[in-house]
Amino acid sequence: MKNNRSLNKFNNWSSNMKGLALVAIFSLFISGLTLGQVVRYKSVILYDSSFRNTSNQTLIDNVSAKGLNTVFLMLKVCRDTDPDDDNLGLEISSGSNPYEYLDKVVDFCDAADASGIKVFAFQCSYDGGYQVSDKRNTVLNRIERISYYQKRVRNTPFHPQYKGKKAHFHGIVTNLEPWALGKWENGGGDDYDLCDIQGRNIDNGILDNHFELVGDMYALMVSEGYFNPDIAAPYTLQSLDNVFMGTTHWNFHYFSQKYSNFPNGNHSKWVGVQNIGGNQKHLFDILLVETYCPKLGNTCLNNNCTANNTTLCTGDPNDPDNYANLDKVGGCYDWFEKHYFSDEMYDANEVIPIDAAPMLVGHAGHMHDTWIDMKNLMYETYYRPTYCMQNNNYRGYFVFKYASMMYLPHGISVAQPPINCGGAAITKSITDTTDINIRQVLLYPNPADKMINLKGLWKGDKSIIYDLNFNTHLTSYSETIDVSALKPGNYMLTVIDENGKIVNRQTFLIRRNY
Repeated sequence: MKNNRSLNKFNNWSSNMKGLALVAIFSLFISGLTLGQVVRYKSVILYDSSFRNTSNQTLIDNVSAKGLNTVFLMLKVCRDTDPDDDNLGLEISSGSNPYEYLDKVVDFCDAADASGIKVFAFQCSYDGGYQVSDKRNTVLNRIERISYYQKRVRNTPFHPQYKGKKAHFHGIVTNLEPWALGKWENGGGDDYDLCDIQGRNIDNGILDNHFELVGDMYALMVSEGYFNPDIAAPYTLQSLDNVFMGTTHWNFHYFSQKYSNFPNGNHSKWVGVQNIGGNQKHLFDILLVETYCPKLGNTCLNNNCTANNTTLCTGDPNDPDNYANLDKVGGCYDWFEKHYFSDEMYDANEVIPIDAAPMLVGHAGHMHDTWIDMKNLMYETYYRPTYCMQNNNYRGYFVFKYASMMYLPHGISVAQPPINCGGAAITKSITDTTDINIRQVLLYPNPADKMINLKGLWKGDKSIIYDLNFNTHLTSYSETIDVSALKPGNYMLTVIDENGKIVNRQTFLIRRNY
């Protein structure tokens, strides 16, 4: 499997792939992903230096102690050699134990699984280039090697000791930072920003290329067998999420709604199956919408709330309503609620973000002064949209860097203050992991044929059945619902109590063999 030959094979395959086939693959993938309750990833990015220099058990203990349940592990792949059953696509050395890194990755995934921690393969580099179109082969090279590892790690004759280990990744996360490609932030020199028409036009074109690349990344994972790895008998595959996540910036969506010449910033275009250049392409399953403070430490937390009539493009860096003071996290949740979790900033005919997910908590140097500050921020990050906004697409949060998080001083142990939700306070425990499914509702059978049954409904509960495009199909107040008129496929059930509050959301499959 030579690099150029493999990439050419992929490019030819991708260009000839029929849209219908890709949609079918996506439907099968979604059926495995969405059954059951919503997963809320509370994660941290683990870069190579921290991973290599810390024992696996210490890493897992520290992640667990911070209340996290997911690790984004940056992988070192064999960039200059072909992936094979010896290197499995990852870096090997010429030292006394050339497989030391490979062994550590396998053992880390296995130990994390035993501790209830999910591990995602993380790749984040364009290797110094600014144009996506110039660096796509580097990115696809990495994805090909990660896919090779996933496909073969438990069925290789070179490493029989791996066959019985739970060594797979739950998915892939890419942090390619498309906004950095256009250098869209305010600044001087060659920089331009989204407040400028030329800057928006350039960045909108860059995002066209980025959409193509994201779709090609997923297609390559499919063609290389990432989602159906080989397992040596008599072993079985552990339960995996098979989720493809990727980053963008909350500000893109704002500008897509504010200006008609920046349509690609619309977060709705970043997830699911989309028409890209006339072809159906699978983009991200979950969008990691980043926001971070351009200031250090608690300066972010202590900034005053911005005015309701905030304008991003004032051009005055000393103006409190300027973009630099808006691009922050934690300083004012009323602001963040207005600009992201609610529809207050949008007109009636504008598109609200969908499948938007974790926001960033601490961007490298922009960490907080103590662990208590960060913990309180993570706490509010988690509960504010889940309980106050009832945002069903919210999937958790992620901390940008393990090393920065571990360097934080512990701080003074203080009681967590209640969160105010429009005047009403909630006082959830800092360790509470309850998500939006605040009431258990059993749906059976699943897959269903003609009828579904619900156990756990209360008086006044209303059940609504949507398809995955959020089109309403059925509304019921009964514990038994006739679904015989619905076409086979995946559907979503939302249960709303008599006060209009969402108490449970889950997906189910209708499947018929006749």
